[in-house]
Amino acid sequence: MSKKCCIHQSLLYKFPGITNQLHPTRNGDLDPSSKPASSNDTVDWLCICDCGEEHIWSAKINNRTSEANMNGCPICSLGASRESCRCKSLGMTNPKLCAEIDMENDRTMSSMSEKERWDFLFRLPSMGTQYLLWKCDVPEHESWEAQVYNRNGVGSGCPRCKSSKLERDASAVLEMLGYKFTREFRFPNSAYRYDFLVHETASTPPWLLEMDGTQHFVATSFGSNTKTKEEMFLTQRKRDIEKDGLAQISKVHMLRIPHTHAAIEEIKEYIEHFLRVTAQHTGGTLKMCVNGKLYDEQPTVEQLELFVDSAS
Repeated sequence: MSKKCCIHQSLLYKFPGITNQLHPTRNGDLDPSSKPASSNDTVDWLCICDCGEEHIWSAKINNRTSEANMNGCPICSLGASRESCRCKSLGMTNPKLCAEIDMENDRTMSSMSEKERWDFLFRLPSMGTQYLLWKCDVPEHESWEAQVYNRNGVGSGCPRCKSSKLERDASAVLEMLGYKFTREFRFPNSAYRYDFLVHETASTPPWLLEMDGTQHFVATSFGSNTKTKEEMFLTQRKRDIEKDGLAQISKVHMLRIPHTHAAIEEIKEYIEHFLRVTAQHTGGTLKMCVNGKLYDEQPTVEQLELFVDSAS
């Protein structure tokens, strides 16, 4: 435990408000008048929410007093990552949005009873980062994963309803060819989303399809009101490169088609060609792109360029 200090450097003298949140019975003989405000000791804290609920948590003293941290009650935080006070939970603040959760198929909630599901929602932070599976009012639209904050804070909705013409055309081609697919696919433990994961068939493994709009190739203000066009473009390029790498690490083939080559018949031809190549390929993961110069600053080609990951 930390040594005693001068009263003027103590927790009580420098932070009387925070001192008032020390748990009255769980900190032994702790004397805040002689405990350094910069102490690294872990103690218990008590917060009484406006709704009357008591929150108890452990934290280092300097995590409460440091200007860089100044951490408060983790359960009262609107952006709490794990557990929220009932009065600030998604279940309490937005029960209408809770009705849009695909509880039967969500990886966290599917195994819960009805009571357990609502207990979970009444502890789920209303602006948290938890991923849940959501369903659309349109029965034909597949469920999709999104963070609670993106649904409740940003106001994002069904990606199928808001999809671009590129994505709608790609959906139509995949349906025409008889493929089942998942929109806005995300690998576990990754924030990156892919336009389509095309499901496995008797003759083809699962594969990814990305329909790349203008923002993938030139600086535009697409998607942000705060960043410059150049900043958005660099962010997009970095994201694309990292998504390509993640697909390779995950050993899932991927096809990218840009807006410059996205007529319905072109999409169909590229998909069919891509599948013929992958059917004959053994070894590493394939990434195919239309017009390599757009993606990799390579000489322009009219045919599909083939990029092979040599790793087994």
